Amino acid sequence: MASVVLNQAVTNLADGTLLEKELDPSIIVAPAADVSITSSPITIPLQTIPEDRPSTPSLQRRDSPRAQLRPQPSNRTSTYSVCSEAEELHSFRIRNQYDEDCLGEERGEDWSGVSAGEVDRFGFVPSEKGRGEVVRIGIDKTGLRRSLSLVRPTLTLRALMSEDATSVTSNLTSTIDQQSDLAAQPTSEYSLKESSRTRKWAKMALKRLEKGNTTYTFPTTHPKLLKRTFKGIPDCWRSSAWLSFLSSSASQRRASGDAVPTDAELLAEYERLQDEASPCDPQIDLDVPRTIHHHLLFRRRYSGGQRLLFRVLHALSLHFPHIGYVQGMASLIATLLCYYTEELAFVVAVRVWEERGVGALYEGEQFGGLMRAFAELGEGIEERAVGRSLEEKGVEPIGYATRWYLTLFSYTVGFRTQLRIWDVFMLGPAPPSTHHQRKDAAGEGAGGREVTHPILQAVSLALMEEMVEHQDLLHADFERAMRVLGGRLEVEDDEVLMRRVWGEWRAM
Repeated sequence: MASVVLNQAVTNLADGTLLEKELDPSIIVAPAADVSITSSPITIPLQTIPEDRPSTPSLQRRDSPRAQLRPQPSNRTSTYSVCSEAEELHSFRIRNQYDEDCLGEERGEDWSGVSAGEVDRFGFVPSEKGRGEVVRIGIDKTGLRRSLSLVRPTLTLRALMSEDATSVTSNLTSTIDQQSDLAAQPTSEYSLKESSRTRKWAKMALKRLEKGNTTYTFPTTHPKLLKRTFKGIPDCWRSSAWLSFLSSSASQRRASGDAVPTDAELLAEYERLQDEASPCDPQIDLDVPRTIHHHLLFRRRYSGGQRLLFRVLHALSLHFPHIGYVQGMASLIATLLCYYTEELAFVVAVRVWEERGVGALYEGEQFGGLMRAFAELGEGIEERAVGRSLEEKGVEPIGYATRWYLTLFSYTVGFRTQLRIWDVFMLGPAPPSTHHQRKDAAGEGAGGREVTHPILQAVSLALMEEMVEHQDLLHADFERAMRVLGGRLEVEDDEVLMRRVWGEWRAM
């Protein structure tokens, strides 16, 4: 085994670019099972590779302040260092900047220099998006484009950012009622399919009053919930459905005896954590302005959505001190802030970390959970043509799936497709068989291995099969394969992709 020292060779998940310095071109970064991921400089065991092969990006942590949270010498376990006085002062100055610059301003979208016609249905300004290589997949072979679900942009954006946690539910309820009324009267801007789905979800919803507020939940035992979720949750029901799915999982664990905080406890903790210093604040502050800055919520520095994004990430870094902050988290929270107030975004994020295993992907200096997921993905493709082709090229899952998993595909597919993936991920259904059943050449069962993130793996497999079909991934050389796998995927028809995801999920 040979080794090489990489100085700040990182995958910048905030803007999707690869930053490399002093990278030896004569070898390919192919981490073995004993990869050591620490702060810079980083020593990674490597296998010697012929000189004519380019290098594969490696997974590393970018000067993360999380290094300051490493266990200190002690007889106790899970003991983390606290902020020094200098770090506390730096954290205070950063947090104060976000609070001061928003005084007297409406904490909503920034429409300066933008007209309504320049904004898409989800609040993005397409003209401000970066232009990179786009890979087209999810093409309907029949040539018939299915009508996309359309909703009025003003209703999909969270214009009111109330600081009163008790009014959150009532605000969401008001929005749901308004959009349900629109669904009953379809217009040219509102597809008939979306209208039909909205009515079906309204019938499934269970309405109840809690302390004067109306809430909606969806029973996970409903016989049609799974298929309707795969078909896409109507946007007006998306925030309520996601929260209901995650709360249901938390309630089940709480009923089984696990110590799971209630929503009220998390809301109270969120307010308390805003007064504490986090060693992760400097890195969070650097990444916030680079996170979907072409969205109306996140265009203005230190205010609006940027302020909310910082506050939620700050609280998460303190709530999960063993994880802290890792690049990739910002894009997840930004998506949640498009549908929830900052308080509820924090609650939902905690549930996603704990109930859907996202926190495990970020844990450990060696990213043990993420490496396990990559191993499972490798097993899933090893007997497929695409797996054999990538293996021959020396392309490992760590080289292309890092951004897929750490950002839940938010920097891989368009926002519309991302929401369809997240609908199923938030539901978190277990596949019909939670183990792969494989047979050897003699026809005897070789045993299987449980997939820890079935939805993420099903989406990954579906995307790769789409690339084989529409981008000739099998016959691409190493460089072309990496561009396709790491590129921005433009899914022409979400239904085509989600049908493939459904098939991959059921086959597990």
